[in-house]
Amino acid sequence: MAPLFVANGGQRALWLFRLQWRAARTNGRSDIDLLVVDNDDLRYFARLDKYYDELVDLLHRPVDLFVYREAEIEALRDRPFVRRVLAEGKVIFE
Repeated sequence: MAPLFVANGGQRALWLFRLQWRAARTNGRSDIDLLVVDNDDLRYFARLDKYYDELVDLLHRPVDLFVYREAEIEALRDRPFVRRVLAEGKVIFE
């Protein structure tokens, strides 16, 4: 996955979350939940477009994708969703 991220630039980290990284969830049927930390100046949906198609093609599974800037993550840090990603997720690229 690293070449995709090197080619796109701007990203700081990729988080796999919602317990997807645990063996019990690797049955091939569930979607993959990813959070990308990308400091690009693009608007939110443009940041999604930057990664979505390539990730789906690469992983051959549906992807729930969230792409936030570091400042957005910091601002949302107290929200349950972000707390869960940071607590239970696994950094797979940094």
